[in-house]
Amino acid sequence: MFATGQRIQPVHPERERMSEVARRKAVVDDLTGLLSGPADPAKIATAPYVADDGLCKRDVISLEYRQTQHRDGRTITKPVRIASLSSQYHYLGEGYEMSGDKVKEACRTLEGVRDYWVNSESDRTAGFGLPRLKQVAAAVRAKEPVSLDCKSLNDTWLEARCAAEFLMIADRPTYVGNCSESGDDGKRDCFVYGLGNYDVTIIWDWTSRSAIRPVITVRLESGAIIV
Repeated sequence: MFATGQRIQPVHPERERMSEVARRKAVVDDLTGLLSGPADPAKIATAPYVADDGLCKRDVISLEYRQTQHRDGRTITKPVRIASLSSQYHYLGEGYEMSGDKVKEACRTLEGVRDYWVNSESDRTAGFGLPRLKQVAAAVRAKEPVSLDCKSLNDTWLEARCAAEFLMIADRPTYVGNCSESGDDGKRDCFVYGLGNYDVTIIWDWTSRSAIRPVITVRLESGAIIV
């Protein structure tokens, strides 16, 4: 029925013998079963599932609506199309990487949870970027060498406050994406995060030949730190 340009393994071959009405109902029932996550007025999430080691994922469908005049004069709002399909992620942590069943169960418990979900463009970006954020936050807490750059601040003595502000929001990302400062040789990672009122860029740099550990830079932009 639908042209895709690639060969697809048949699913539910018994449905080929169904009437169009029965087949459509079966697929709609499947879709309804998946859409068991939280709903907003114009969007709904699927149930969480495992995307990668220690990483849960859910898909979010957003609908577009349009107001029309009913024949009795009333104005009604009707859905007209799927406006977007996006993905959200929740990183469970390194302790879940060894057990598939443990990850599945942990993801299932997040079905009705609205918080702690992070928007990202791909499994790969979320799978690398979210663990990297936790690693960098741990390094800052341990007072390991991390360069903290607050462009909204001019006074260098406020770096300690910058670190405190970063740690206060590091556990609640809303977005993770790649940034242009990443290197093609795998020696320089760069991710940008939505954290609180800040856009936070983290650069993990192995390009120095003499480096025995990466040079880590954390850059906070937007918003203001109140002293």
